[in-house]
Amino acid sequence: MIYDTKNKIRIYKEISIKTCILCDEDILPEQIHCKKCYKNKKRKVMRKIPESLKEDMANDPFYKKCCISGVYTGKLDLHHNLIYAGKKVNEKWCILPLAKKVHDNIQKHKEICDWIMLSRATEHDLRDYSESIDYIALKARLITKYGIYNVKR
Repeated sequence: MIYDTKNKIRIYKEISIKTCILCDEDILPEQIHCKKCYKNKKRKVMRKIPESLKEDMANDPFYKKCCISGVYTGKLDLHHNLIYAGKKVNEKWCILPLAKKVHDNIQKHKEICDWIMLSRATEHDLRDYSESIDYIALKARLITKYGIYNVKR
């Protein structure tokens, strides 16, 4: 179904329908975003975390406080630390809980976030994403610099 905006009518044709890369709404094959996302394209949209992963993170004590400052109070943002193939990776070891103040100044804490994320990942996890960046070697370098990350800090 196509919606003709000029004539305000719906046209039914057999076409392949894609979904918007930000909100999963149906769009035409030649489009990338739906109208709503195209108008708001300057606004950053966080990639949705699957419900099963949200439940796992809600039950994990690691996600109850900021992993850098250790602050329990205030709003915690979930930071997707690993971007692979232009998309934020939705795996538990890639998503870090950060205090709002830390998240707003993420460039200052980027290496620490990488250290925490890579310390939480297994070598098997990192092999899937180690194409252009050797995350296994980066993990070893950061562990020698900062030590082994202790979740109970």
